[in-house]
Amino acid sequence: MLTVNAIFRLVVLAKKHGKGKLSNGDILTKLIGTLVDTDDSEKLIRYSLVLSVDDPIKLNRYTDKLMQNRVPYPFLENALGTSMEQFQALVRSDEPNYRQYLRYLKRMSVLCQSALDSALVPAFVYTLLTMLQADDSVHEICYNCRMIPKEHLIGNAAHRKSICVEALLLGLWYHVHSAHAVGNARELTLLEMPESPSFTAFLLEDKSSDVYTQSKAFLDRLLDPDCPVPLSEQLREVKPEIQNTGGLYPLELCYHGQVYPASELLSLTQSPLFLMADGAMGKTTLLRSQKGFYLPLNTYKKEIREHLLPDVSCWILVHILLKYRYGYAYGTLESCIACEGENAVLRDLSALYELLCRSLKTPQFMLLLDGTNEIPSELTEAFADELAYCLKHWHNVRIIVSGRTVPDYPVYEDFERMQLLGIPVSVRDEVLSVLPSIPSDITLLELLRSPLFLRLFLSSRGGGLFTRGEILDAYFKDWKSPFSDNSKHLLFAVQFLLPFAANAMLHHHRELTRADLSDAMKSAVEVFLDEERIYQNCIAPLHFRKADLLQALENADIVSLVIDHTGLIESDANGQLRFSHQYYRDYFAAKYILNLIEALVKGYGDNHPEEQQRLFNKYGLGEIWFWGDDSDEIYRLIGEICGDAKNIPDETGLYYQETLLDDLLDMARQFPHFRMVENVMLVMHLNRNGLVCGVDFSGLNLPFTMPEGTYFSDHGMYPCDFRNTKVFGVFASSISEEDAELTIYPPEDCEKYYLNCDFSGATFFPVDENREILRRYGAII
Repeated sequence: MLTVNAIFRLVVLAKKHGKGKLSNGDILTKLIGTLVDTDDSEKLIRYSLVLSVDDPIKLNRYTDKLMQNRVPYPFLENALGTSMEQFQALVRSDEPNYRQYLRYLKRMSVLCQSALDSALVPAFVYTLLTMLQADDSVHEICYNCRMIPKEHLIGNAAHRKSICVEALLLGLWYHVHSAHAVGNARELTLLEMPESPSFTAFLLEDKSSDVYTQSKAFLDRLLDPDCPVPLSEQLREVKPEIQNTGGLYPLELCYHGQVYPASELLSLTQSPLFLMADGAMGKTTLLRSQKGFYLPLNTYKKEIREHLLPDVSCWILVHILLKYRYGYAYGTLESCIACEGENAVLRDLSALYELLCRSLKTPQFMLLLDGTNEIPSELTEAFADELAYCLKHWHNVRIIVSGRTVPDYPVYEDFERMQLLGIPVSVRDEVLSVLPSIPSDITLLELLRSPLFLRLFLSSRGGGLFTRGEILDAYFKDWKSPFSDNSKHLLFAVQFLLPFAANAMLHHHRELTRADLSDAMKSAVEVFLDEERIYQNCIAPLHFRKADLLQALENADIVSLVIDHTGLIESDANGQLRFSHQYYRDYFAAKYILNLIEALVKGYGDNHPEEQQRLFNKYGLGEIWFWGDDSDEIYRLIGEICGDAKNIPDETGLYYQETLLDDLLDMARQFPHFRMVENVMLVMHLNRNGLVCGVDFSGLNLPFTMPEGTYFSDHGMYPCDFRNTKVFGVFASSISEEDAELTIYPPEDCEKYYLNCDFSGATFFPVDENREILRRYGAII
């Protein structure tokens, strides 16, 4: 409800801060003074309020109590010895005195210019209008010398009202005095502005510094809320879509080999700019924080309109109009024309086109086109043609385009290129310094330069995202296709097909061709869609429908979609494919192993060992998974993703959580295998800092080569179980001859690695045993 207390509190909430700010007492006295009949009112008002002109502290205390409705408001009690009879007569007159109204308006203008923070003015006006609309006791309001229905001030996104801050505040302040309205305003706050505002707020000094010397007709036009807001004025008022209120991390970028703060994005070059960035690096946030026409390209469509541009798509022109003229009240140009009339819309389009084409020394506008990788494949050429047209003809616009990689079209040769690097290292470390300990993993710290991944990491400290693998897995499990629900097949490709591509890339030790990528995806389909039990138990619960996926994969060029729209795979000049970042390749390679294990466990359980063994052997789970100098990173990610990194004893003991690795060990007891246990031990060694405790290795073929420096108990606590194993050349002096059919002679210090581990019933084979016998038992010689 509109009350004296509420209006005053809103002015206080919207006031300037810092040097030269007005105190709350000063604001109240000046606010009251706008309505009284005498021009020399301030001392009288202050004296009447607190009985002491020279006690600002007491006056400010009074204003605090006033907002809580804990003290009376003297003006309503007639204690000031002043009146507002002249203002009452003014608004009730059939022919209002224009000059007299200007005097009151001037008083309010002086207050607004000295008290209000210009950045808070829109939210201030929006809150006042919302309260006015919600107050059913108010039907008309004073605005421009007369009382008008309050509905005349209530606009919408398509038809914004032009609202004068001084005139609105003057009318509402008069209303609460006339209605003797008071109330507790303690909890009142400024409302957050909607994305598509229903009004344009202006201060009189912003419009014309000599407004008080203009004619009445000039003021009538200026204060007429039903007068359409000119297109050029609306475009000048375009603001960043998001404001940096302290919650956004600073970013840095690389330009010509030099690193710069992202805040210098616009100052480094005046040329058209292509901003490259990996996923989750913050490019969308950076573009949305710039003042310009921001258009996300995931909704791009080819729009040939012969009456506008007969030879090239005009989607960009149309959507600037729909968004920044009509606030997206209309989804399409056709619906806009149907409601607004064709002539009106064409006039707006013509005016917009002329503004954009105007030749000026410095362009007035900026066009921000976000996400070339999110444009449907069949439209990338049309967009390139439209972009080339804009570049050639729109001289009054500076163009910035973003994407994961630069598309291979001639128009992009005219663009300077910048790479967004993410959060500066110093800022990242400062943010992490609030934690009990800063992570020491270099690969994790590099990942945390991404704003998204850093937020995931910080927000989940109670939820368990402690490692790079867990963070990446959380991101891709919630990965959003740029084409919404119409591209479940693209989401399926990311989660289940790309792991096969990563494995193929590492298996062949080279980059892939498009044909290789297609073959890898066919292999994934054989597992996750053609194997009925795996599909029903693993894929269908994730709301993927087999028929829809198979049809989409058959009809769509899934290889092109993955390359063009995920930003995860990129092509070089020779057509060779690679992952856009090595940690993506390593993550998906790790998921290849984990997805297969989960498919075998969930798909077949313990009741179909033959089927499990067939796929276990077909996809190499019993062999060495990865080779190469950087394979340790993939093994580390496997353990991080499945949670094995948590199985490390601490001061409270060992709380062992079984993972997919334990499921794989259970499965391997039934199947002949070669090096599978060596893989599992390596994963555990890397994730548990070389301390592998409490694991059941019983009944397995142990590897010929154990991970170097691995301890299988914590000084004898939480020992691993090696009962009934087949041991090929393991040095273990703690194992007695009674427990072993064949014994070898280990180094003297080997006992500490297997302290208290149970090897009862184990079969030992020395290295020099007959090779054929060893191979029969599964050894690799």
